[in-house]
Amino acid sequence: DSSESLISIIDRAGLSFTNPTEYFARGFNLRNNVQVPQTPLDLKIRLGRQVARQYVKQISPYQERAELLVQDGNSVAVNLIRGNAYQEAVIFLLALNERTAEDEHNLGLAFEAAGEISQARKHYETALKMDNNNPVFKAALTRTIN
Repeated sequence: DSSESLISIIDRAGLSFTNPTEYFARGFNLRNNVQVPQTPLDLKIRLGRQVARQYVKQISPYQERAELLVQDGNSVAVNLIRGNAYQEAVIFLLALNERTAEDEHNLGLAFEAAGEISQARKHYETALKMDNNNPVFKAALTRTIN
């Protein structure tokens, strides 16, 4: 088990020399062999740790680094996004009467950069509906789905 401390491993190794009978009685010689089946308790502990890690990842806020590719859309909005003026870009793009697929994607980028993932997902979906062959749009949508 990877969570086992180095001291515990050293203690086990020392036990093999100081008290071999106890070492074998505890089965320390067997646990290193992958062909020896684990006890039900070992399996439950391992499964419990795995489930706990997945649960903590789901409920804990975390950030991932991603390269956000600004698409060629409305030039004013592109400049606002590149200048990290995400709220202004959102306001500007929402005020447009007609938005292209690139504008929808850029609007999603602005929302995502501002931390509003559900809004970003909606605009990525719209962009993908308008241009369903664009791999950048697909990657953006995939990135925002948990």
